[in-house]
Amino acid sequence: MPWIATIRGRAGFAVDQVLFYGTAGVAFVDVSDEITATGFGTLYNASQVDFGWTVGAGVEAAFAQNWTARVEYLYVDTDLSLSGPLTLVGGNLGFSGTLSDSIIRAGINFKYP
Repeated sequence: MPWIATIRGRAGFAVDQVLFYGTAGVAFVDVSDEITATGFGTLYNASQVDFGWTVGAGVEAAFAQNWTARVEYLYVDTDLSLSGPLTLVGGNLGFSGTLSDSIIRAGINFKYP
């Protein structure tokens, strides 16, 4: 899974300089798989972008003028479907399933005046 991208909205409430929020939206994942064998090379190679949903929560706090820091948790859930040709023996190899992942992120933001 080389990358995960999300498009989310967030809503919350502020207490003084701290924002507590929930977030939800759509998640996109790039899924790839490869099977190689010594002496034969690559037998199977497939890649696809699938989508699902994500939810989470976080906190963001102002610590200086124009600066904030945040920590958030995201849960990502997607349905996967991947298929590709088997180069040595012919035919197709397919896979489908569910991918779920928990992500903890932290960041520092500068807000231009």
